[in-house]
Amino acid sequence: MNDLRFELENVRDQLAPAPDAFDRLVRRRLGRHQRRRAGVGALALALAAGGIVVATRAFIGEEQRTVSSPAVEPIDARVAGNLPIEFARSAVSGFGSVWIAQSANDGTGSGWIHRIDPATGETITRIPIDTIPSWEVGGGAMAAGGGSLWVAGAVDRPDEPGLPKADAAVTRIDPETNTVVEVVELGGDFAADVAVDVTGVWISLFGDHGSEVVRLDPDAGRVTARIPMDSSYARDLFLVDGTIWLRERGTRGSAQGGTVLTQIDPTTNSVASSVDLGGRIGSMTVFDGAIWAQRYGYEKGDDLIRIDPHTGTQVGESIHFDGRLNYIAGGEGGIWAVTDIGPTASLVRIDVSSATADARVQLGPEREPIDVVVGPGSVWVLEYIDSVIWVEVERG
Repeated sequence: MNDLRFELENVRDQLAPAPDAFDRLVRRRLGRHQRRRAGVGALALALAAGGIVVATRAFIGEEQRTVSSPAVEPIDARVAGNLPIEFARSAVSGFGSVWIAQSANDGTGSGWIHRIDPATGETITRIPIDTIPSWEVGGGAMAAGGGSLWVAGAVDRPDEPGLPKADAAVTRIDPETNTVVEVVELGGDFAADVAVDVTGVWISLFGDHGSEVVRLDPDAGRVTARIPMDSSYARDLFLVDGTIWLRERGTRGSAQGGTVLTQIDPTTNSVASSVDLGGRIGSMTVFDGAIWAQRYGYEKGDDLIRIDPHTGTQVGESIHFDGRLNYIAGGEGGIWAVTDIGPTASLVRIDVSSATADARVQLGPEREPIDVVVGPGSVWVLEYIDSVIWVEVERG
C-alpha cells in the first residue's frame, strides 16, 4: 500500500499540470459528490494505463535523528476558522498578506486571487485573473517579490484547428492597488512555477518540445532568456542564497525516474549542474537558508532532508518522522507538514534544530489537504474542494 502511495504521488504530479480536463472528466462521470472520493481510483487507473515505471535509489547519507516531543512547553497553534474558498489551487505569503488562488472551475484557466489578512482571516479584496496556477494539488506558480505579486498559469486560446489551446503566461499584480497591471505571454503550453529575486523573474514551463525555464525582465516585461531542460517535466523553482534551482522529474518516454535538481547560472543563462536525488522525494520547501525535501520512507515513516543550495546535495543528518508527511512548508520557526489524510489529518511543526515536533493541530474530520503555506503568525491549509483552513500560531 505504501509503495502504491508513492507511485500515485508521482502520477499525481504528472497529471497535475492539466487539471481542468481531469476535473471535467471526473465530474462528468461521477458528479461532484462522488468526485470527492474518486481521486485514488482515478489515479490508479492512470497508473495502470500509462505503464508508469518508478525508479528509486537511496538518498545520499543514512544517518538520521528521530523526531521527538519537545522538552519544553510546545507552542500554541489552533484552528481559527475555515474560509469558504472552493477549488483553491495555490497560496503564497507576501506584502503582509496571504494570497490564495481560486479556480473558476469552469474549464478555463481563469479565477480569482483572494488577499487575506493573516491576523483576522478576513478577505481584503478579490482580484479577477486569467492565469490561475494550473496545479490541481501541491500548489506553486505564485511568488511575491520585486514589489509585485506574480501568478503563473496559461491564457486560454480560441478552440481553432491548428492553434494551441493555451499559452503559458505570468500575471503581475500591484499590491498597492490590488489590480492586474500586466500579463506577459511566454509561449509553450502552461507555466509550472514562478520565483523572483534581484536577477529577475524566473518561470518554469512546459513548452512545445519539453520543459524549459524562462527569464523575464520585470521592468521591460519581456523574456530575456529561454533555457531548455533535459526532462519533459518541470516543477518547482528554488531561489536560495543567490542560487537558482529547478526541480525536474527524470522522465524518459513512459518511464518516470527520480527527482533531479538542476542549477541555473544567471550569468550565462545556462544549466550549471544537475543532481539526481533519487525516486522517493515528495514535497520540497525553502527554510533556514537551505532546500528541504520530504523523503518517503514507506512503512518506516518519512524523513526531512536538508540540501545545500550551493551543491544540491544532502548536508547533515536526515530528520526521521514516525509517520507520513505531506506538503511541507517552511516558516514561523520550523517546517510545517500535513500528516495523514482524511479523518485523522493533522498539521505538525517540526523544529529542525532540535528534531522535535512542538506543535500538532487536528484539522477536523473528512479533510482533503492539498497544500500548505505559512504566513505571519499563521499557517494555511488548502483543501481539494471545499475550503481553506486557517491556523493561528502564537509566537514565542
